[in-house]
Amino acid sequence: MKRVNFYDQSLNRLWDQVIEMGVNVEKLLEEALDSLVNKDPSKLTHINELEETIDKLNEKIEMQALELISLQQPTPEDLRKLAAFMRIIKELERVGDLGVNLGEAVVRLEKMGDYFKPLIDIPKMCRLAIEMICKALKAYRNQDTSLTEEICLMEEKVDEMYGFLKDELVEYMKKDVKYIDQSCQFLLIVRDLERIGDHAENIAEMVNYMVVGKKTLCD
Repeated sequence: MKRVNFYDQSLNRLWDQVIEMGVNVEKLLEEALDSLVNKDPSKLTHINELEETIDKLNEKIEMQALELISLQQPTPEDLRKLAAFMRIIKELERVGDLGVNLGEAVVRLEKMGDYFKPLIDIPKMCRLAIEMICKALKAYRNQDTSLTEEICLMEEKVDEMYGFLKDELVEYMKKDVKYIDQSCQFLLIVRDLERIGDHAENIAEMVNYMVVGKKTLCD
């Protein structure tokens, strides 16, 4: 049986820690979506706890990757993998921050009374953004570059929904000043959801870079 040396063990550990970080990001986004749909600001406490875990993993993975680069002599393939690790965790850390933004928006919305309209499209957009993150992480776990095209198509849909919702909310604000406060919060939410889609696309591109040595950009 082939023995795994310290260097390979360290690479494998980093690989698993990136997956762990991704799982926590998925949990945070699910909490944020549930908080939004049910207008439950109490979930912000757990969202912040998850974000703290994500930040600690980000720092831990980055330091371990830099240590391997500086103290070892990674092959070009391993160096590409380590570079991908550090880029992916940065994307995940930013997604975590955006998830916290969603939770904080719910706290502000809860003080404004009932939603002025049923939330239908915003939760759909949120679900699609979460699915993009999940699919990007699946691509990472399985080193499956074929998922990149699917993520690009989902990103186009997220952009379409963002444009539609932005125009709709602006129209509500023009219609009556009573809609302005909530509409501003919803605009912040859909903007952050659009950014989550961008980060998912970036993760998918880094998976492609890790596996085949180049990024595949969405047209």
